[in-house]
Amino acid sequence: ATGQVVTNDFAQITLDFSTEWTAHHRDGAPQLYPEPLRDEIDAVAQRIYTEVNNGVYRCGFAGSQRAYEKAYDRLFTALDWLSDR
Repeated sequence: ATGQVVTNDFAQITLDFSTEWTAHHRDGAPQLYPEPLRDEIDAVAQRIYTEVNNGVYRCGFAGSQRAYEKAYDRLFTALDWLSDR
């Protein structure tokens, strides 16, 4: 064993480090995925992934001006929503 953690699933390893690896956290480390906020955190993360991360690709790969404008509106609606939080 090398003592290294290797994965290509960034979303899962983020959760694992926050929930399964707590024995390796330093004393006083902040709780980055608190139980009472997990549903909200998950919902916001999902919206960021689908509307912002993928939204950039929808804009960049739009096959028409109409598709671009639709993707642009969707992306910036999500960015406005985030800004208002």
